[in-house]
Amino acid sequence: MVRFVPLPALVLVPVLLGPAPTAPGSPTEPEERIGAPPPPPAPTVLGRKPLPVEPGAEGSLDPRALGLRRRDDGTYEYLDRGLRFSAVIERDGRVRFADRYRRTSSRNRQRGRCCGLPPEGLAGLNPFRGVPVPGLAELIYAMYRIDPNRSAKDAFLERTRAFRTKLAIDFALQNLDRRLSDLDRELLEIWQDDRRPAKERRRILFERWDECDELVELSYVGLPKDAILTIERARMETAERARAKIERFIRKAAPRGSADAYGDEELAALNARRRSRQRFAPYDTAAPRPSAGEDGGTDVR
Repeated sequence: MVRFVPLPALVLVPVLLGPAPTAPGSPTEPEERIGAPPPPPAPTVLGRKPLPVEPGAEGSLDPRALGLRRRDDGTYEYLDRGLRFSAVIERDGRVRFADRYRRTSSRNRQRGRCCGLPPEGLAGLNPFRGVPVPGLAELIYAMYRIDPNRSAKDAFLERTRAFRTKLAIDFALQNLDRRLSDLDRELLEIWQDDRRPAKERRRILFERWDECDELVELSYVGLPKDAILTIERARMETAERARAKIERFIRKAAPRGSADAYGDEELAALNARRRSRQRFAPYDTAAPRPSAGEDGGTDVR
């Protein structure tokens, strides 16, 4: 007579009996067992084929050598050779993974979200070929939130680290330059707004000066560690250039001694509530910042 054993009992069997004996030197971790060379990819039907990874491609800056396919939006796509997962490298160097039958997601960058076509397209849903059904091992992995493809994903991250670092740095520098360029237009709009009295416009200019760190604030979540130090240094330099640009604008738009100039008491009151470590002294040019001369300033005429 066939007897059905409850699933919890099946799950407890390995725990009670202990792990099965393994040959000397064989891996025992689930990630390592599945990290063995994957089978050849299945034929593609309305899908995509994995690109080959060139030998010794680790550290390469050539996306083709890394098995990456550039997409129209500037991101790069990778398909695992065994079609176990796919990955998307964003323009800023961040990575989104998606396991088989899942889609990439910014909320779950490690495994993606339900549901999506497999990498090989409709061939993975062919009813005549059958559909793989999760077994006991997959159920245990899901129960304990184990990613069976973690080793392969880590290898992909390590192989593409130099490429992703370059993407992250280039993207951040372009973003910082754009924000610094936009500052000219913003300062003009603030000062030429005749609906506000001069004192209020001066206060807004001070706030922009005091917020320069936030003006060029960047998120480092998910970026390659090798890129963070370079990006942070560039961010701090851009913040200094932004402060210098605002101070030069003030000296042109509201020069010392003019009717629109900051008064001594006004400067003291603003400095009393500033968040920046630096003192707000737009008319103090005794010790100009080294990077101040890099920007030509804004014509306020």
